[in-house]
Amino acid sequence: MNVRDQLLAAAARVYSESGYRGATTRRIALEAGVNEITLFRHFGSKDALLREALARCHGDDGADLPEVPRDPAAELAAWAGPRLTDMRERRALIRTCMGEFAEHPALFAVEDSGPVRAARVLTAYLQRLREHDLARAEFDPGAAAALLMACAVLPAFAQGSSAAAATAPALKEKCLGCHDDAEMKSEDGKSMAVMADDFHRSAHRKLDCADCHDAALDTRHPKNPLGLVKPQVCQDCHADEFKAVAGSIHGRRANGEAIPVVRLIPTHANGRLTVIARMGHELVERHLPPLIRALEREGRVVVWTCDPMHGNTIKSSSGYKTRPFERILAEVRSFFAIHRGLGTHAGGIHLEMTGQNVTECLGGLQDISESDLSSRYQTHCDPRLNATQALELAFLLADELKQSRDRGE
Repeated sequence: MNVRDQLLAAAARVYSESGYRGATTRRIALEAGVNEITLFRHFGSKDALLREALARCHGDDGADLPEVPRDPAAELAAWAGPRLTDMRERRALIRTCMGEFAEHPALFAVEDSGPVRAARVLTAYLQRLREHDLARAEFDPGAAAALLMACAVLPAFAQGSSAAAATAPALKEKCLGCHDDAEMKSEDGKSMAVMADDFHRSAHRKLDCADCHDAALDTRHPKNPLGLVKPQVCQDCHADEFKAVAGSIHGRRANGEAIPVVRLIPTHANGRLTVIARMGHELVERHLPPLIRALEREGRVVVWTCDPMHGNTIKSSSGYKTRPFERILAEVRSFFAIHRGLGTHAGGIHLEMTGQNVTECLGGLQDISESDLSSRYQTHCDPRLNATQALELAFLLADELKQSRDRGE
């Protein structure tokens, strides 16, 4: 298999498992065993790669139905068998494509897809049955073809689901059935929630709980006889990552090594260090000014940046992690006001946003409420401003900065 074919096969596998958002070019390149630069050299972009990969997965069009039908039952059975097997084998990919078609229609060449081609062949064959007087009653060939195709699709997915249920570890389902609760905490107050939707999107979805928590099968558990689950040591699977962190500045500081801030500023060059303030709208006015004054006294010239996202993260009453738009805006306004008051320069802001119409952050002109969060909550990690909210924030800040400049501040 050449490099191009390796990338196409890897893209189909990763997309099938994780969808468009999870199918990053880095992950596809790792799956194919090549460098990410190689991916871009062959395909130019992620979308171009996925379009070609999905086009290769359309399946057969069923062109073996005879031009002159003689035994409809036998011929249809012979035609449907391989298609049913093909759909069973590709059911995970088909589910992902069906779920993401509305959001990413450009990835799919619908008019040339396997199911559409098969429907054309089947419709033409059913028409030939009428022409050769092999059909007992009047019927619409197109409608009949659609019905037969549905009869092929449903068993493929039903058998796939039952087969998966038969082989899926019972322990995982039992654990998720209990721990899929945002309010679950241990006796010392630590969260024990494992949200099922998040888990099934994560890199651990292929694992059973006992793969990491091996004591779950043979010791006492507070709610059932599965066992008292001990915390897993993640280094067992992520030794390289832990080694890298341990050697970093953060790891060394965590291990007690004293690393003064000035060591982070190469040759003390002005602006080489960016300080990101992420304090929350309630605390920024109290804690940011002393930090600015301290570095000013030392003569350090740094780039001050505001991250209004992380300090304003809350949990909604429905259990979703979210961020209120008004709090984000309030922290940014305070950030600029503090720098104006101290005569220092506000260097920028950091936002987590997407161009998609998600419902992950509350408020804004769309007035997204807690009851709206579940409709398009698609993040794999932190809640993001959607396109409308991001533009609204940008215009509000631009207007405020303009007014400040007009006042000579």
